[in-house]
Amino acid sequence: MNEITKEIFKLCDEKYKQFSKKLIPTVDKERILGLRAPLAKAIAKKYAKSSLGAEFISSLPHKYHDEDIVHAYMLGQMELSCEEMKERLLALLPYVDSWAVCDTLASSVSRFFQESRD
Repeated sequence: MNEITKEIFKLCDEKYKQFSKKLIPTVDKERILGLRAPLAKAIAKKYAKSSLGAEFISSLPHKYHDEDIVHAYMLGQMELSCEEMKERLLALLPYVDSWAVCDTLASSVSRFFQESRD
């Protein structure tokens, strides 16, 4: 288990896990750990510009839904070229299996695409 996943496990919340299971019925319940969004964002920001972050986003598919969420937030924090972002998105998209990951990804990388149009 990598450092980022270990950190996710340390920060999980059992009540939030039970709540999340009801909100995202398309995800296998065993994949949901219960990481709240502000903590997922903090982990993403902490590792986005590190070699651990690069390794993490290259290790698809992730075992846990919460890893997918951190991955989506992390993409929004990385300094990537248009081509690199496209590659990263195409790598992740086959594993987007819930509205939660989809919405997180869309909101995280929207800044990048807004800047691209200017």
